[in-house]
Amino acid sequence: MNAIMVEISWSSNKGKGHFREMTEIAACQLQSVDGIVVEGGTFHSFIRPVFQKWKKSRVSHPNYSDWWLAPTYSDVMVKFDEWYGSVGNVPWIVWNRYLFSVWEENRNKFQNYSVLPTQVISMEKELKGRNIPYKKSEQLQAKNKLKHLTNLLFTLPLEELKPEEFHLPKKEDEHYKQNGSIKNLSGLLEQNTITLSDIKEWSHLSEKHLVDIFFRKQKVNSFQLQRLQEAWTMWQTLQELQESWKDR
Repeated sequence: MNAIMVEISWSSNKGKGHFREMTEIAACQLQSVDGIVVEGGTFHSFIRPVFQKWKKSRVSHPNYSDWWLAPTYSDVMVKFDEWYGSVGNVPWIVWNRYLFSVWEENRNKFQNYSVLPTQVISMEKELKGRNIPYKKSEQLQAKNKLKHLTNLLFTLPLEELKPEEFHLPKKEDEHYKQNGSIKNLSGLLEQNTITLSDIKEWSHLSEKHLVDIFFRKQKVNSFQLQRLQEAWTMWQTLQELQESWKDR
């Protein structure tokens, strides 16, 4: 079995406008060979916060140097997507699904819809299901938490872990409530009248973005909205042309 283990760290300003901003991501490739867990390629990066008040805490802030020199969220996610693409579409092993709550909050805040898994394994669930005692890591840095999870993984038979299908909680975005083009295209997809490839051709949006929009109900930015409106117009135009051909 192949998989990757993923951990993140975040920081948040308390009070009004509370936002859990990702500040670090760590991941490693895992493979089970003859019952032994073997670690492969790794990914690690700090993420420079842009919504946190930390720059004036040069002396006292423990992450000052790491954050100051780090790339921003969007740049890190581009590199992570490339790394994950080189590994392949394998399940993600995480401590629990709370990670995706923070991950999704950042995807929406930055309007940078980085890749998500199709299958996920929850370490906490697997340990509890086997009545294996464990101590949750209190390390603040994702890289250290990842190492702690890897050590816990050695207590589990990787081949017996069963990935579960990953779906973000379905929520109807305001764009779905207000925009007829998206709702109409979504209805055509459900009826198998058109395909995702059709919308990709008409809108010039990537397949990854279209999957997020139509199947994961992700928030739509103004650029995507305009493209989807153009796709709906193209569909209507094709229908009108077909009707005119029938009349001849």
